[in-house]
Amino acid sequence: MIRVILADGSAVIRSVEKQIFSDDKEFSVVAVCSNAQEIQQSLAREKPDVLVYDEELAGMRDVLRSLQPTQTVTVLLSVNNCDLFCSADVKFLKPDFMSMTLGAQNKFVHEVKEKILRAKNLKNAKSSTSSCGSGKLYSIRTNVPDLGGAKFSAVLVGVSTGGPKTLKMLLDSLGGSIGVPVFITQHIDSTFDKNMVSWLDKTEEISVSLAADGEVPRAGTAYFAPSDSHLTFVRDACGTVRIHLDKGAPVNFLRPAVDKMFESGAHVFAKECLAVLLTGMGSDGAEGCGAIKKAGGYTIGESAETCVVYGMPKAAYDAGFIDEQLPLYKIGCRVKELLERKA
Repeated sequence: MIRVILADGSAVIRSVEKQIFSDDKEFSVVAVCSNAQEIQQSLAREKPDVLVYDEELAGMRDVLRSLQPTQTVTVLLSVNNCDLFCSADVKFLKPDFMSMTLGAQNKFVHEVKEKILRAKNLKNAKSSTSSCGSGKLYSIRTNVPDLGGAKFSAVLVGVSTGGPKTLKMLLDSLGGSIGVPVFITQHIDSTFDKNMVSWLDKTEEISVSLAADGEVPRAGTAYFAPSDSHLTFVRDACGTVRIHLDKGAPVNFLRPAVDKMFESGAHVFAKECLAVLLTGMGSDGAEGCGAIKKAGGYTIGESAETCVVYGMPKAAYDAGFIDEQLPLYKIGCRVKELLERKA
């Protein structure tokens, strides 16, 4: 039985939702709420499997933050095109409940149920295997570089399709006390880059900002490539690493390109570079992983089981440029483990 809390500002919608979910024998509606305070009280009392909520309810950000360490699956019913930067586990366009036929109601609940079960399975897997030192099911190649010696001084992350939710999960697991800067190239439209950075900066412990040309990177900050520039690195006359935003030609038809950032990181950070290649279509990042390995750095790729599109990390893995291939829910922990090992 899936225990559900329903939350909506409209009494009519709450009543209809309750009827629809109660008609399915696999759901048990344990509470119906009209505001964030009622939700918090019901969550503490009922400890549900699922929270279904409306995007227009005030105070939901604090509610969702309180749920981050739990196994409760969050389901957003959105009146627009399901906010790209929402942290809900499952998102649906909010249907017109009042005009739905019985067949349409059954189809809607079935689709919600399928997505809830997939999300819950992923949460359970993450919970049971993500802690450092437990269940080390790492896919490690035999030709990995020697991890003794110099410490890592930068983490470079490349991602494309499925990026916002993927990056949130990664940054959640890294936390705010990471002792090096993180650099991220995400293939994203120019209308979304600032919104995504703002969303992540508000929801993550780690500071998140758009990279600025000439900036000296700080430990514990994640820097995003702007949508019109390659994120690269230079050393000034004093040997200090600075961010350089390169508006040169696209690489792999892309600007910013993951390959460009990784290759620059290999040149500047060399064996102190730790690269992570996440979900995405195509092969961007594969050659860059090769450059990082050649420089003595270390590379991690997201495995097929959690990729939205197993393209970029597959290309790098097939080329022999990935040292470890891991599901998303293990990568943040592994990065921290490697940073601590090298400290």
